[in-house]
Amino acid sequence: MSFMKEIRKGEAKLVEGGIAIKSARPSYWISTGSYVLNKIISGKFRGGIGQGRLAAVTGPSSAGKSFLVGNIAREAQKMGIGLFVLDAENALDDGFMQALGVDTEKEDYFYRGISTIPEATKMVSSFIKSYREHKEEQPFLIIVDSLDMLRTSSQADNYEKGETKGDQGQHAKQTKDMLAPWVHDIKGMNLSIVCTKQVFQEQDPMLQKNPQTAWKFTESAKYAFSQILLVTKFMLKDESGKKVPGKSDTIYNGIRLKAYGMKTRFTKPFQSATVEVPYETGMDPYDGLLEAAKQLGVVTTGGSWTYLSEDIKWSGDAGFQKYKEAVLEACVAKESEFLNVELEGEIVEATESSDSPSTKRKKKLMEEAADDSAE
Repeated sequence: MSFMKEIRKGEAKLVEGGIAIKSARPSYWISTGSYVLNKIISGKFRGGIGQGRLAAVTGPSSAGKSFLVGNIAREAQKMGIGLFVLDAENALDDGFMQALGVDTEKEDYFYRGISTIPEATKMVSSFIKSYREHKEEQPFLIIVDSLDMLRTSSQADNYEKGETKGDQGQHAKQTKDMLAPWVHDIKGMNLSIVCTKQVFQEQDPMLQKNPQTAWKFTESAKYAFSQILLVTKFMLKDESGKKVPGKSDTIYNGIRLKAYGMKTRFTKPFQSATVEVPYETGMDPYDGLLEAAKQLGVVTTGGSWTYLSEDIKWSGDAGFQKYKEAVLEACVAKESEFLNVELEGEIVEATESSDSPSTKRKKKLMEEAADDSAE
């Protein structure tokens, strides 16, 4: 045991050197803005993005990734968490963020437009270094939107020369090299990082039927993330066969979003949930909760009535609004169970026109990502 005693004596020096000697789960969670999305990526309805961890929001083009990180930013501010926003897509402008409830005028809100991987690396590393040196106590959330739009150094140089040469393999490698130090840098600190990233669809029709294999996430970047939330958007068909964006006739300014916990170190992977995504406002945190409660067996239905217990029943949305906190508490009591909510009714995946310039550009990025993943 003399060997172990010697090891124990050195623990103080290890701690002083910034090396963790004990494992710990996140000391707090940043909500996604949705109780059911929190559940599928953290195992807790009141969970979400873990402290000291990297998380990714991924999905195909226009699935709502930037919308979700905007909601996460709003929830972070509610907790007194500062924001350091790096925008490579010009998507998180003040107007967009303010519409979601983010206060972009706060002193602890920092926005930076970036275009290259070296820029992102330098800004995040400098931020973390300063945070550590000043022994800052206020928690911060770092947002990078998106990894795919960040160019490599050679891509930036080629652009300056007026050339459009590809950089096969290097984007994936440099992204991995950027993310890995962040994992170690924020471990144990009151910092969290959320990135958005594209996925590309598996071409094999058989693999497309399973959400676990239907979408490809660049393998070289996958390992850095403790949590990966995969989102896809759907439209519902009404009785006439007309495609409508939401579950009701009144929701024409948004989409219905299907989400999967593609990767999570805190709960069972590939749980699923559905929520409505309004284009011009933040999400309703309770949206999707009733469907989750049904799947978990928390509530039952009979005729036009929904029953939480013998004493509590309601009819219609107004009734749910009255008892939604009670439903949430009942779901929390069963949050260790696997959640797999399917959309009711006929659904079709919502896609952009294949002829639009934005779709062509994003398709090219996805093809390059596929090449990078194979390297």
